[in-house]
Amino acid sequence: MPNNKPRKVRRPPTATNKWDSQQRITLHVLCTHFNNLGWPLVTKAFGVMFKEHLHSRGLPGGLPEKALKTQYREHRFKPAVWASIRADPATDAEWRQRKELTRRIRTVLNAIETGAPPPVAGLAGRRRQSALDIVEEAPRTPMKRLSQFEHAEPTAKRMKTISNRTRSNASPDFAGALTNTSPASSVAEQPSTRRAVNDNMSGTGPNTSVAVSVRVAVNGRTLARVRPAEPVIPTPKTPRKSPRSEQQLQEYARLNAPTLKLTADEIARTKLPLLPVPDALAHPPASGLLYRYWDENSYGRNSETGFVAGRFMHNNLTPRPAPRSNEIDDTDIENHLDRNKVASPFCSASNCLLWIMRLALHEARNGAKQGKITLVDVEALPAGGVYHVKPFHKRIKSRYCFKNGAWRYCGTHEFIIWHEIPRKAIIHTFALADLLDACDTTPAFAAMLRVDTVGRNLAALKTTTVARLQEAGIALTPETVTVIARLCKFVGLTGRSPLKQLEHLVTDIIQGWRLLISPLSPADWTSLANTFSHVLCGRSTFPSLERALQLQMAFPACCEGWIRGMQKKALLVGLGDPRGIVMAFVASATAAVGEYEREQGARYAEALGAKRLDAGGKRGRLVLESDVESPDRADGDSEDEEIMYDEDMAGL
Repeated sequence: MPNNKPRKVRRPPTATNKWDSQQRITLHVLCTHFNNLGWPLVTKAFGVMFKEHLHSRGLPGGLPEKALKTQYREHRFKPAVWASIRADPATDAEWRQRKELTRRIRTVLNAIETGAPPPVAGLAGRRRQSALDIVEEAPRTPMKRLSQFEHAEPTAKRMKTISNRTRSNASPDFAGALTNTSPASSVAEQPSTRRAVNDNMSGTGPNTSVAVSVRVAVNGRTLARVRPAEPVIPTPKTPRKSPRSEQQLQEYARLNAPTLKLTADEIARTKLPLLPVPDALAHPPASGLLYRYWDENSYGRNSETGFVAGRFMHNNLTPRPAPRSNEIDDTDIENHLDRNKVASPFCSASNCLLWIMRLALHEARNGAKQGKITLVDVEALPAGGVYHVKPFHKRIKSRYCFKNGAWRYCGTHEFIIWHEIPRKAIIHTFALADLLDACDTTPAFAAMLRVDTVGRNLAALKTTTVARLQEAGIALTPETVTVIARLCKFVGLTGRSPLKQLEHLVTDIIQGWRLLISPLSPADWTSLANTFSHVLCGRSTFPSLERALQLQMAFPACCEGWIRGMQKKALLVGLGDPRGIVMAFVASATAAVGEYEREQGARYAEALGAKRLDAGGKRGRLVLESDVESPDRADGDSEDEEIMYDEDMAGL
């Protein structure tokens, strides 16, 4: 039975290039020592130099530009392969090979730019040429593209020799014409004037003689000649700093930690004296709140009525006052950041609610059962006893003293308090379990806080946790404003709390959980501010008019604080002047009340005049407003003692 199935046609294999060290070295030299070429010219030069090899691999047109870019980027991801390629030549033979490769590249680039036929690969069988031919075929590539491996001193000497030979072989008529020709009319210096500039590696003096090729017009003919050498001062080059992966590592022994592999520069930095931390960095301007997380495993004396550092928890005497920033013992900072099991003189806190929430959720996953978060009033703490961790971490990081990963943690959101946090500084304490229960029973809390995302891991806060929160795209709406106000009440802040504390907490929620602020009109911002004020205060503790206006002004200021520094964006969302929004609303309300009062006064005056006219008609005379009551009338007349208006007559 014949087989009717179509025969499988074997497709030819896709043409690919097999990279070797020579190709990578050539690509490295093209991209580093000829860095002004651009990828199109690099692609052409590479295709010319490896034309036969690429043709044998099924690539007669050469490699595409994208393939070269992809290969060159591998030095970031495969340092083991590229370490020897990117390293400087170590022996004389390697220097000669690199120099020959640079010369070949220059020749290929010259052929590409001039349109000449591509040179052969070896370039060893070049015929001997006269001085004129050599000058005319000089490479047109600017000298700033020359490799750093090309010595300038031999180049200058070679150009001098060519110049002397040209002068000796020139005819007397030509020499006279060269001497008597006006530079302005007969000597035209090409724009691509080549100058042999000395390299930093050549070791020549500051003044180096260079030769410049010019073209001289003689009897209507343009001939190339070399102008006498002239001294120039070359521009010094900045040596390229080798990456750490290319440097030799040495062992650096530590007393209580494993030995490290460091470079010579890193070891030298460990011996330099440490710079003192300025007071302005150690004590930045205080914000409204600090948050402290603590549980049953926290060291020191911890309670809802105060905190005492572990070093002083058993002492009855008051310790010395808080030291200045330049008097703090560096070992105390090291032990505190490295979480060593030693008594610390500090109590830790944070100014970022998201950071402290992530820490609390992480500890709960690790088994902490009684985790709590305490809100601390910064203004109730001694001004000189609160230190920002970040500058102290930066100070001692160069000593390579950390061993538990603390060298990656710079303490951006952490503050340490000397000795204790007194009772007067504590605002409120809430348990983490209560917050999680509120998220389970209140879907609005769960949608806002997203505890699963926040407590997933302790990865980088900005690049991981914040990025995930921002992907949700929760907007600032009346519903989310209601949740924010309820969260403020949950953590212990009310309508009577200081505005600085309320602004700090609301800004933490909006900024930390990355709520989207869309452009709103002043009326919409006023509506959100009213919602925040009413929910925060509630019916039982509704504030006075003055306090209500303060709360309404505080909410737009919190939103503006999240985008502070981005004035254009603030104007786009309608927060150019946050307090002006509420003031405009107050001015509008005041104008409306004034207009209402004027209308009411006019209606009352009209009703009063009509009533008096009606009363005068009954007595047969006209009673005007300016009339005075007759003295012969009885004082006890009940009709005229008081004028009563019904609601229809009064206009009510």
